[in-house]
Amino acid sequence: MEMQNLIRIDTQPAVLDVNLEQLEKALDERLAQYETVVTEDGLKDAKATATEINKLRGELASRRKAAADEAKAPIVAFEQQIKALESKCEDTRQGILSQVQQYESQVREQARDMLHELRAELWDDFGVEEHHQRAEYEDLVNLSAVTSTGKLAKAPRETLQARVREDEARQDKVRRRLLELENASYRAGLSAPLTQDHVHRVLEADDDTYESEVNRILEAELKREQVARQREQERQEREATAKAPEPQAAPAQDPEPKTAPEPEPRKAAPGKQAITVTATFHIEVSDTATDEQVESALRGKMKAAGFNSLASVQINRHSVRSES
Repeated sequence: MEMQNLIRIDTQPAVLDVNLEQLEKALDERLAQYETVVTEDGLKDAKATATEINKLRGELASRRKAAADEAKAPIVAFEQQIKALESKCEDTRQGILSQVQQYESQVREQARDMLHELRAELWDDFGVEEHHQRAEYEDLVNLSAVTSTGKLAKAPRETLQARVREDEARQDKVRRRLLELENASYRAGLSAPLTQDHVHRVLEADDDTYESEVNRILEAELKREQVARQREQERQEREATAKAPEPQAAPAQDPEPKTAPEPEPRKAAPGKQAITVTATFHIEVSDTATDEQVESALRGKMKAAGFNSLASVQINRHSVRSES
């Protein structure tokens, strides 16, 4: 049996038996006695009469409230009993709603995790760099995002993929613009191309805004380079016309001495030892004497002295000459 059919409440209207007509007639007669014109002589009696009437009114009010409270007592008890039953229903309802809320929170968190993982995979698959990764998915986190089999539903999957595609398209546009920016810089005559720092504020703007700003920057940079080249040219011209320092004669240097070749080893006769003797002679010769003439004269003297094994002669000329 349905709970609604078990609720049965029998009510009876409260019965209040009061001699209203008799009471009202007696009250009218009594009040009629007090109808008078207040004068200075009757002022004190008038105040006393008003007090007496007020007491009568208070008695009527007191009796009314007492009778009403007595009649309402069963109603108050009834309300308390039924409200207790209502509280039991509400407690059970809140317990169910709490479980529903917990379950829905788990489903949403599951959807959030799957969307987060899918976004990371899509960014990686499409090669979207970190500073271009802007696709959001929080608005896709809801109960319908997860299927009955616990998988991500088609609608949020496709929506997130479209958003990652937008990231990819934005990245491609920026790359293309930076590449075209270098070519445009050289075509404009710049010695060094504009970089991302020059145009980072408008890199993702619409085409008209971007092209207008790039043209403005190119024109400004071209003027700046022209001014810089002009100043450099003027500086070089000033330096070229400046007086050059007086040339100074380089000090005379002695010619590098000729190094005698290392004597080849030779075999000695039995009972003998081969040695090499180096002797240095300081002599003076004519200014016109050549090295060959000096060597020939030296060999002649050595031969005349009985030295026939002269192997080599090294001649060093000195730049310092004696004064005549």
